[in-house]
Amino acid sequence: MKKIKAIVALLLCALLIFSFASCGKKELSTDGNIPDAQETEQTLEQVGLSLDKLVGANEIEALLGKYGCLTVKHETSGGESHTKQIFNYNGGVVLVSRNGASGDISGWIKGFDFYTENGRIKAAKSIVKLNAQPEFPENDMLVKSFEGKKLVALGSYDEYYKLSSLSEDKSENGKRLFFFDKTTLALEKITYENTVGYTETTVITCGDDLDAYSKKVTDAFDGEMKKVKILGQYSDGTDITDINAVLELPASWEYVPTGAEKIEYCMDENFSVQYQYPGDGKDYTLYITNIFDDDISGKK
Repeated sequence: MKKIKAIVALLLCALLIFSFASCGKKELSTDGNIPDAQETEQTLEQVGLSLDKLVGANEIEALLGKYGCLTVKHETSGGESHTKQIFNYNGGVVLVSRNGASGDISGWIKGFDFYTENGRIKAAKSIVKLNAQPEFPENDMLVKSFEGKKLVALGSYDEYYKLSSLSEDKSENGKRLFFFDKTTLALEKITYENTVGYTETTVITCGDDLDAYSKKVTDAFDGEMKKVKILGQYSDGTDITDINAVLELPASWEYVPTGAEKIEYCMDENFSVQYQYPGDGKDYTLYITNIFDDDISGKK
């Protein structure tokens, strides 16, 4: 009888210990997030956050100064995908984007916008900014993804904050979630889902090595280069500006002028020889104008 009482006492103790150990423990879903049913909306301030803090922690310049390279991978349930790498290179910032379906690359380097066309990389630069210092055009690309989205906090966990947007398209009943690193406040992931089953996932990682397609771009600038001289005139509708610049770009890249609705570029100053790419590794001169007979100048 004493043995039975002892066994019962041990079982009761074990049950009490298990109950205390389980108290406050939250059931996790398969992806490690607490199920929505157990989450309650809070303001950013209630979890120790503010929009200013999140913006400051996700400015590209600050992140690159700390990590040197950022990788942004975006996928949708419709099969679309692209990957961007933003990284420091030779004292400047480079953006390289790869289309997951075609493998084509595009981006920005040393003041050039570049893209793949028919297997060739073309480098575009505005004829208005040929001599301007390079400026990185997407300095706040991460901040734009969450700024103005009316964020609320759904949870503050060991490694991350989970925030939700209140400004999605109501007709789609969409829900967008943002996951920020608990220590650095760097944005790590964005997810989106609507009631018709469409989903998007964006993952941001810091400090990655350059992918092969990013290396292709930097290797091109580290290799053989060529010079393209640009001569001509440009009109902004009021004034006429003389163009005289020399562009240096990879030997295998083709320059394409941009910056006006219509541009004519030829191989001679009389504009009688239509432009035709001279071939890789060759220096050449382009004659450019956006001034036509119906312009105020009356010139062509």
